[in-house]
Amino acid sequence: MRRGLAWFGAIILLLLSPGYVGRASAAGVPTLRVSSASAAPGEDVVALTIRLENNPGIIGMTLSIDYDHSRLEFIAGSGTVSPAFGGTGLVSSNGSGLAWGNTADVVLDGAFATLQFKVLETAAAGFAAVTLSYEDYNIINGKNENVHFDLVDGGIQVTQPVTPPESTPMYRLYNPYTLEHLFTNGEWEKDNLPNAGWIYEGVAWSAPTTGSPIYRLYNPYSDGHFYTGSREEVDSLLPLGWMMDGVVSYSAPSTGTPIYRLFNPYEFKNYHHYTISSEEIEMLVGFGWILEGIAWYAA
Repeated sequence: MRRGLAWFGAIILLLLSPGYVGRASAAGVPTLRVSSASAAPGEDVVALTIRLENNPGIIGMTLSIDYDHSRLEFIAGSGTVSPAFGGTGLVSSNGSGLAWGNTADVVLDGAFATLQFKVLETAAAGFAAVTLSYEDYNIINGKNENVHFDLVDGGIQVTQPVTPPESTPMYRLYNPYTLEHLFTNGEWEKDNLPNAGWIYEGVAWSAPTTGSPIYRLYNPYSDGHFYTGSREEVDSLLPLGWMMDGVVSYSAPSTGTPIYRLFNPYEFKNYHHYTISSEEIEMLVGFGWILEGIAWYAA
């Protein structure tokens, strides 16, 4: 038993050069596996574990630990060896190595050690690897025999921070004489159309300032407006006398809030309505409007 303790006292001072460097492991093989996680730049603490799998029984271990210094910072003094494995364990203060020893073989599997990292503010998106390595007789059993473990790398997937797209309000006005709703991002229309009898109803939704264009067309015969993101619809309506008002908005990707289009088959002007409200959809469908589906997406 004393030889295990003597071995531990010797290796705890040793920073190892790579001997066994891990990449993958076969089923049933003794394995040391580094876990993986994902985090954005600047996140305070990301904990990774080193797990023992299919442990045949060991009395001592020393490992070298390496990580992507361009993306990660090891939190000094944060590494720990699980007390469940007994004995004495130590992770170096800079995260470069680990040493552990006991007085008898331990056959336990599970989370052996924990390492804590901070993702640097300047970290580029991508995988920041955390790797292990060791040399012969850096892992031994109670008979002082060399024990081989496969090594499986882990690390932290550094994600690109998601910047919310810039958005602008889409205003909704109602004309009680023509029964039409008008949608606009124009401050002038919002402020001046009420002088002509339109009723300002507030912000209908927030629209991105970039993306797929949403066109507004005007019918001088019915005095109505039509909105679409389809260039084919635009091209089919222009020969019928509709006039292009231009790009009135933009559509967000399909991860945005859906804007639904409804059609009133009873109104002679064939008005369409656009809304993000499920309650409004339910009400209008109850009145006979036809739900035509998602027209585009709000921010």
